[in-house]
Amino acid sequence: MLFRSSGSSTFRLTVTNVNDAPVLVPAAPVLAGITEDDTGNAGQTVASLLGSTVSDVDAGAVQGIALYGVTGGYGKWQYSTSGGTAWTDVGTVSASAALLLRAMDWVRWLPDGTNGTAATLGYYGWDQTSGTVGTTVSVASRGGTTAFSSSADTASLTVVSMPDAPRVANAIANASTPEDLAFSFSFPANSFAEVDFGDSISGYSASLASGASLPAWLSFDAATRTFIGTPQNTNVGAYYIKIGRAHV
Repeated sequence: MLFRSSGSSTFRLTVTNVNDAPVLVPAAPVLAGITEDDTGNAGQTVASLLGSTVSDVDAGAVQGIALYGVTGGYGKWQYSTSGGTAWTDVGTVSASAALLLRAMDWVRWLPDGTNGTAATLGYYGWDQTSGTVGTTVSVASRGGTTAFSSSADTASLTVVSMPDAPRVANAIANASTPEDLAFSFSFPANSFAEVDFGDSISGYSASLASGASLPAWLSFDAATRTFIGTPQNTNVGAYYIKIGRAHV
């Protein structure tokens, strides 16, 4: 029996690359703390915030974040795409308008200089395969072949409150009195205001602007904020009086 060789054909099968979303393992990073007075703080990079929490199976993958939530009072979050040379307010972000930042970009909390707070940043991983840095996009679709991780993470920051003296809210009016007549003058309770949240003014003190004590003829009742006395002819002249205030 004779056998003939069978025919054959060759074809090419190509497996094409598709994007794989980055994988973020939440670690709740804690950013380096600052005080309420650190209004010129340098912040830190997005890369330092992410650390080793993001992985990506795609060759040459790069990292970034899609910032979708911020909290904090008495200040605001800012970001920089220029290495900290110029800063822009983060403003309002959400899952439908998440701010895109690269690993090389910077974030910081800008305190108001008067109060401490607790602040947070909520974000997803971003591999930069879609979207443009500094713009906002929807992150409603995540994982799979998207540019965004399925999981989110939240970074926190503590801003330490520092003691601040009360400020002048309403200037105290000048006063005058003739010699030999009883003098009484009270300044309003709203002359000073607290800067620090929760603090209250606990008392007052009075002296000459030079720091010397009040003249013998003039006394001050701190409880009623009242100056009283009867000046004599030898006391004629101008007195510059400084009022101090204590707070708790």
